[in-house]
Amino acid sequence: MSKRRRLVKAEETSMLMLQELADERLEASSSDDDDEDDREMYANKFAELFAERLDVLKVQGYVRNVVSNYSDKQASNFRLARSACYELIKQFQASEFFPSDRSHGGVPVKTPEEHILSFLWYAVNKASMRAVAVLFDNAESTPFAVSGIVLGFLSKTAPDIIHIGLDKEALARDFHEDSQV
Repeated sequence: MSKRRRLVKAEETSMLMLQELADERLEASSSDDDDEDDREMYANKFAELFAERLDVLKVQGYVRNVVSNYSDKQASNFRLARSACYELIKQFQASEFFPSDRSHGGVPVKTPEEHILSFLWYAVNKASMRAVAVLFDNAESTPFAVSGIVLGFLSKTAPDIIHIGLDKEALARDFHEDSQV
């Protein structure tokens, strides 16, 4: 059953339940004025509950159509050099963190590039997850899931990328030992 058909069926069921509730309420009431007030209240509530859903306007193909055409200066919006960013994307794609499940119920799978770029946009531009969802054409919950995946990847790869000099490691060890006193 399609999503639209399920939605229509749920609306019909809810409408019947609301109508039954209204009928029971009307049978219990004694005055015709109360009946009219109740009918109007139920009609307004029904209209409010089942008004046509408005889709959120989103940027279509932002990564494919806009980011791919960025100059190096514009790419700095992600606060990472283009070469470093695409190296990170390649590493992410090859990692176990990139989702291997490619079946999303007909919804196109987000690319490794979209994962990394949407996370970077969220992290470096102080954007809300809703703004990231609109910009990257995602559901509102997707940036949250993507952030968790990318943060897991970055946490695992950080020790391989960020190296502390031996002298600083010794200093940190000495500091740690001194603080244990």
